[in-house]
Amino acid sequence: MTEAQPLRPTPERHRHDEITIPDIDRENQAPRPGRIETQTQIDRYERRKSITAEMAEAGRRYFADAYYGGAVPRGHAGLGERVDRSPEAFSERYVAATQRRRHAIRALGLGLVPIVEFVAVDDHSAEAWAVKRKEHPRFGITLLRLALSVLVKHYGIGQSKAA
Repeated sequence: MTEAQPLRPTPERHRHDEITIPDIDRENQAPRPGRIETQTQIDRYERRKSITAEMAEAGRRYFADAYYGGAVPRGHAGLGERVDRSPEAFSERYVAATQRRRHAIRALGLGLVPIVEFVAVDDHSAEAWAVKRKEHPRFGITLLRLALSVLVKHYGIGQSKAA
């Protein structure tokens, strides 16, 4: 069996993602493959300076609420509910995340929820969302910025703690 050479990230990948490339392995024998640190569209937009750090944090919180609320598929793993599927089986984390997400959706309104779901939860680009709706591609990032700024205010990110 021949040993495969590690793949090196392309220049395109370097522009969009933060990549860690160890030079050699622990025994100083063979080069190791690079590890991509950022994968989501929110991370890419933050790295490109299309959105601020506060907006990125708001998008990550929305994703976390959707994930822990059960809106993001977890593959073959179950939700941790009992066999009889009674409502008591849901954890406090699930209930709290569901309520936080419901409040965030209410704060966003019906017009901004689809773009946040498409980008933050489904991990597609805002430009693809705009093109899908026959709009100009830059309209998607503009609408995403607006939606994330609403979420920043909703989550209270970046507010100073007044004594």
